[in-house]
Amino acid sequence: MKRGFLTLCVLLVLMSSCRENPRELILEGLVAENGDYLPMEGLTWGASADEVEKHLGISIGKPLDRGDPIEPRTRGILTIYRGDGPSYNGKASRFEYEFRDGGLESVMYRFPTDETDELFDSMFGRLKELYGEPHDHAEMNYIYTGDAYSWRQIRGDYGTGILIQKEKRISDGEESVSFMTAAAPILQ
Repeated sequence: MKRGFLTLCVLLVLMSSCRENPRELILEGLVAENGDYLPMEGLTWGASADEVEKHLGISIGKPLDRGDPIEPRTRGILTIYRGDGPSYNGKASRFEYEFRDGGLESVMYRFPTDETDELFDSMFGRLKELYGEPHDHAEMNYIYTGDAYSWRQIRGDYGTGILIQKEKRISDGEESVSFMTAAAPILQ
């Protein structure tokens, strides 16, 4: 799950600084043709896990038990919650919410499916309707092969990166579509 997030992190490194202020998520909820919905509207970057659960009206469970706190990036302690997520166009997802120092930093939904083209086209089309043409495109060819598209949004002193990717794991051929978003303060 980290491969796509690393791509998104590269986007966000350009926008990061030491200041941390909660900001509203700059995302619309993604609604599929069949009415399935990825809940994100009204979430606040920097919100606690309890605040996210209350807002979404679901339990995100307990953080992953990895023994010592993880510090894979430049600052703070990272806590990850994973579980079964909502469906989109009838395809079930797995979610991953990441909290840095107790505040929401990223949201990811991953859809393992053999019908990646149909699901990707639906999600990609909806994102283009909401945000226009993507700012970036990358072809993946490391742990996964596939395509990744990203958008950046800046509102005030905060930025949001949005990433969607269609991927196939090289080791076993598993196909999936991943949608993720993360935020960071803007360098000044």
